[in-house]
Amino acid sequence: MGGAYTLVIGPIVILIALIVIGYYRIRWYKGGLPRTKLLRNTILSFIIMFMNFPAALGIICCASYLMSEYILMIENHSQTSIDDINITAPGVDIVIEHISPGEQVVRKFHFDGDGILEIHVEISGKKHRETIEGYVTGGMGGKTTVAFYDDGQFKIISSEMLTD
Repeated sequence: MGGAYTLVIGPIVILIALIVIGYYRIRWYKGGLPRTKLLRNTILSFIIMFMNFPAALGIICCASYLMSEYILMIENHSQTSIDDINITAPGVDIVIEHISPGEQVVRKFHFDGDGILEIHVEISGKKHRETIEGYVTGGMGGKTTVAFYDDGQFKIISSEMLTD
């Protein structure tokens, strides 16, 4: 939303700065403004006018970073602990050694390339592997919840993909 405000307010700020510069030029031509004051006011107006561009760039970079963040929540609804959870994807290799019963763990990360988002887990000595997302790529974010249950099963409760 900040980018939209910048797109609307930016041209207004530039227009105001150009009007101020024009006003001081007219006053200088009519002889009512010394040359040094004209130069100082012109430079100040240009500084105000061009401050908008770094602000817009900062907002765009922040929004892009947040939109490409993937949030993975792992919930243990079972009565046993879950051990040796490994989350893999391009540029991602996260190891969670232990999740106690009733505990929730949240991990945030960014992808470096194209591939599959998988979870490898050991429940009661039995190893499981599941695909969370069939295709992920850099610049793609999302939010997923994986829930583990008493019967040794786990399922993806929700998955929401975000793209730039």
